[in-house]
Amino acid sequence: MDGWFPCIMPYEGDEEEEDANRKTILTHGKYTIMGSFKTYYEALDCKSQLNDTFIEKIVKPLCEKDIIKYWPQFENRFKYLGWKRTIATKLKTEKEFRNAATWEKDSVIYVISGKINNIFDAEHEVFSLIKHENILKWGEYNYVKGGELDRSINEVTEKPLRNLRNTSELQVYDELYLQFNNN
Repeated sequence: MDGWFPCIMPYEGDEEEEDANRKTILTHGKYTIMGSFKTYYEALDCKSQLNDTFIEKIVKPLCEKDIIKYWPQFENRFKYLGWKRTIATKLKTEKEFRNAATWEKDSVIYVISGKINNIFDAEHEVFSLIKHENILKWGEYNYVKGGELDRSINEVTEKPLRNLRNTSELQVYDELYLQFNNN
């Protein structure tokens, strides 16, 4: 699921395992996106503050409580093994743009995949940019005519309204940390 709900996904890399041994990832749109940051270094700082106590005492119970509300058998079906942290890059838009954005500036090609499966869509655009084929310009940026940015330029340039609870405005770590320390 997307939005403010829990999401269960298979862990890639253990496809050969029997179903009973396969790993699964539990995420939550409201609790596992720790924050939105303007720079990589701000995101890295938040990531470095995450620890077992914070995740296992605050985040994990909130996620489990919500998934059990929708799937009561969850707690009997899965065993907690641990947690991982990553930094995901996405465009800050009003409508939570999740497609691939591919462009070139100063001879560097940038790809923000949105969701991982979008990298395959971006492949053709990368080759077009390398070959300088079907190129549109927007200021100093080049992108592919008929590509995702061309189709979605209005959506991509529409920034979120203030006080709108979308994932590009979240500061979950700060909110949960304050709650945890005030209890």
